[in-house]
Amino acid sequence: MEHHTQTTIRRAYKFRAYPNKGTRRRLWNTMRRAATPAWNACVQEREAARMAYAAKLDEAFSHFAREHRRDLTDEEEKAIRRAIAKDHDWPTAYDQYKHVRKGDHPQYEAYSASMLECVVAKVDGSEKSFRALWLKGNKDARPPRTTRLHRCLTFRKSGWRLEGERLWLTAIGAIRIRMHRPIEGKIKTVSITEKNGAWYVCFSCELKDFQGACGPVSAPKPCVRHDLQQKHTPSGGADPDLGGAHNADSSRLFNELGGADPDLGGAHNKDLARSAGRLGGADPDLGGAHNMILPAKSKTAGGADPDLGGAHNAGAWRAILLRGGADPDLGGAHNRGSPSENPAPGGADPDLGGAH
Repeated sequence: MEHHTQTTIRRAYKFRAYPNKGTRRRLWNTMRRAATPAWNACVQEREAARMAYAAKLDEAFSHFAREHRRDLTDEEEKAIRRAIAKDHDWPTAYDQYKHVRKGDHPQYEAYSASMLECVVAKVDGSEKSFRALWLKGNKDARPPRTTRLHRCLTFRKSGWRLEGERLWLTAIGAIRIRMHRPIEGKIKTVSITEKNGAWYVCFSCELKDFQGACGPVSAPKPCVRHDLQQKHTPSGGADPDLGGAHNADSSRLFNELGGADPDLGGAHNKDLARSAGRLGGADPDLGGAHNMILPAKSKTAGGADPDLGGAHNAGAWRAILLRGGADPDLGGAHNRGSPSENPAPGGADPDLGGAH
């Protein structure tokens, strides 16, 4: 009997929501009076911490330059940054719960505590994502900023209730949802968002031991052939036996995109042999021609055949000899039709004692 470890995944279900006029007014009021102030308070505290960190860095760099009378190296700068960041007081999600504590902020008394805690958690997640991207070298990453209106409300364990196609929210009311498919798993979070005048509800569900098209996620995939599993290199390793392709199924596609096959005269595949021959894949066995289809044209354009006395092809024999192709069998004459005429302008005949 095969045993496999249990795997838990998250799946999101997004539906259109149709709140009535009164519910929309209460949603806007909650976003404007609770979610937006909490978001801005957390973001401003983190911006102040970053500004204080930058001031400490400037002071440390200036002190080092005055003391050593030289600029910092890259290693010294990194060491100073690590030391200051380690000792700096960075705000955490736990510390920022003070901004939504109802005992300190009575204006939040009528709103869901779960929703306010989710606002703090989202700010913390955005900050962590920014730091991770920045440390990886992504200079386009930006920290969370203050906003005029936070257009998303998220609830976790409490503050919501789902009854059929109606979602009940604390201090807001019921919202009709068009559920076009059933929800599977255990609902962990509920988010309601406004975008371009339309409202959406998203359920984040937890599924245990998910059964996909090929069976459980944690179990081996019988629908994938063993030979392809060996050939497949998702990290980027190419298989030279497949013409630079990563696996057997993508060998044809890879050849079409840029994998050259030397057996096709530099062409990428059989379908592109004709075009590749025109573009630059030369075959020395064809007298400089690029493929079997264009030997005469290629020779006329410049592929010389030594068996034809310097001529490019049999059809151009007479023209080439008349224009200047010399035949050593004729004593320096240019063609067989003018053996006596050709020596006159300058072709020497050894049989005449050096006379022209």
